[in-house]
Amino acid sequence: MAAGGLGRGPPPVHPRRDDTLTVGVFTWSVTQPAEDVHDFTVLDRVLDRAGAEGRRVCPATGAATLPPWLAKNYPEVNRTDFEGRRHRYGQRHD
Repeated sequence: MAAGGLGRGPPPVHPRRDDTLTVGVFTWSVTQPAEDVHDFTVLDRVLDRAGAEGRRVCPATGAATLPPWLAKNYPEVNRTDFEGRRHRYGQRHD
C-alpha cells in the first residue's frame, strides 16, 4: 500500500493556512483605554491585513476581559463568586 493509505500515495504538501480568524476577543481595554476614549486602530490593521490576504473574519466582542478603568470606576462589575465575595480586578478565576 502506498504511503498515503488506500493506494493513492501521500497527500500533497501545503503550508497550513487558517482562512477564518476570530478577531477582537480580548480587545476591550485596547479599543477603549479610558471611559470616553475609543481607538480602533489595532482592529482596523488586523481587518485590513485579513482582507488583503483573502481571509474571512469572525468578529467577537471584546468583553472577555474588562478594562482596568471600568473595574476601578464601577467595582460592581467585578466578578462575584458563589459565596457572594467580590473579586478584585485581575484576580484569576476558573
